[in-house]
Amino acid sequence: MRSMSLRSVLTALLAGGFLVNAAASAAESTWTYNGSSVLLVENGQNVTITYLEPRPMLRREGVKRGTVLLRGKVSSGTLTGTSYVFKQDCAPVAYEVSGSYQPGGGQTTFELSGVVPQRDPAGCAVVGNAAQRPSRLLFTRAADTGGAVTESTRGLTEDKGLVLREQACSGYTNPAEHEVCLDRELGKLDADMNNLYQRALKTLDAKGVTKLKSEQRAWLKERDACGPDGRCLSAAYKARISALEKQAK
Repeated sequence: MRSMSLRSVLTALLAGGFLVNAAASAAESTWTYNGSSVLLVENGQNVTITYLEPRPMLRREGVKRGTVLLRGKVSSGTLTGTSYVFKQDCAPVAYEVSGSYQPGGGQTTFELSGVVPQRDPAGCAVVGNAAQRPSRLLFTRAADTGGAVTESTRGLTEDKGLVLREQACSGYTNPAEHEVCLDRELGKLDADMNNLYQRALKTLDAKGVTKLKSEQRAWLKERDACGPDGRCLSAAYKARISALEKQAK
């Protein structure tokens, strides 16, 4: 039997409609989640969500464009899958989530929930979960927010902003991070600090990078000790920004 070239195979598949049907079965849409822009892909019953533009706090934790946020499957109107939590220099940790979901673009918002793993503040080990405060993952179709992607949800209208920010930030079980997510000014300080931190990393050799990362982890423990105290958090961020400005020069 004569072997067929790749071009011949593709031509035959196209003629038979196989490639067209395969492409048509996958639907893409853009959503906002927790101040980030994400891409949702439906392929039959399978749903995959990846980051398009992670919010600054997540970029600090190593999340980038294309990082998988969720993989799941739809059955009887329920999306069940695996989501992930991230921490700098640590492997993502998976946890199960589920919630009502209408395939085919039949909704403008949907919400999933699950029990978030808790890491050791000083390392990567999982030491428990946030059983008393399950995570709520709230997704809003980008077209319904004007297509805007904002840092720390700063594009939200004033009358609904506080309620929507609370919903968007519910996934943060760390009290300090939750407050930073909620507060616009703290969100800006977090973004400024992260930019300086990334700039400083690029100026250092391997030994210096290790030292700076160790200092950053120590600072994060100090920041987290503030809990939801906005004044304490603001002071901690400003002090860290000052220190990083000297290293980034």
